[in-house]
Amino acid sequence: GGEGGNGEGGVPQVPSSHNGDFAFGVGVAAHEAPHPHENDDNDKDNGDDNNGDATAEEGGPCVASNALRFAMVCASNQNRSMEAHRLLQEASFTVDSYGVGQHVKLPGPSAREPNVYPFGTPYQTIYDELRSKDTALYTRNGLLTMLERNIKVKKAPQRWQDMDWASADAEVQPDVALCFEERVFETLVEDMASRQQSTMRPLLVVNLDVIDSHEEAASAAPLALKLCGMLDARGEDWEESVDDVVDAFTRSTGRRLLYNVVFT
Repeated sequence: GGEGGNGEGGVPQVPSSHNGDFAFGVGVAAHEAPHPHENDDNDKDNGDDNNGDATAEEGGPCVASNALRFAMVCASNQNRSMEAHRLLQEASFTVDSYGVGQHVKLPGPSAREPNVYPFGTPYQTIYDELRSKDTALYTRNGLLTMLERNIKVKKAPQRWQDMDWASADAEVQPDVALCFEERVFETLVEDMASRQQSTMRPLLVVNLDVIDSHEEAASAAPLALKLCGMLDARGEDWEESVDDVVDAFTRSTGRRLLYNVVFT
């Protein structure tokens, strides 16, 4: 996440439904994705009362059992997915992160001048280039601070669609993919549906909508940790208990989730 169409801290945000998709370039297919389950017991609210309370079950501490492998997914693998990746990593979860866009796009001097990079471009390279272009601007809008965090988490942004889950990348295939925008969720589900199924291994794909700003990414990361802790506590039996986990999460946080199960 966090590749905000002018959605990086201090820069005017473009709503997630913005058709221009100025900063992300998310490639969502025109046809409708397979229908996800939707937990709509409660209307979505800001969940502020729970943002700082990462618990595996309601009232319990969030302790990683490492029963499951998690993937945090946004558009450019820069902001939302990386803040959640950082927090889960610090909590000793087995976690990776990805983007689903065609390119990595970050805000530039104007909406018509984004900074565009191929996936795989090291965060350090992006940081050095932006700093050389305009240190004041990219300090003010938070991009340099964001990239400093990213550099400490992993080397470079990765693209979900480029992963070969059936063979070369099978050992890092996640059990759960947590997306932070419905367009990202749809793109990921459609990508998995288009692949040749070989292992028939289930993948739980969940969406937690998060506005693409530095502040919202920071507020949502503890919610991601909470949800992943709840799922991790169920271990390999998550398929039988996913409805209960989603219901418990919504009751606890007031945040609605979309989810689907796909196979690899």
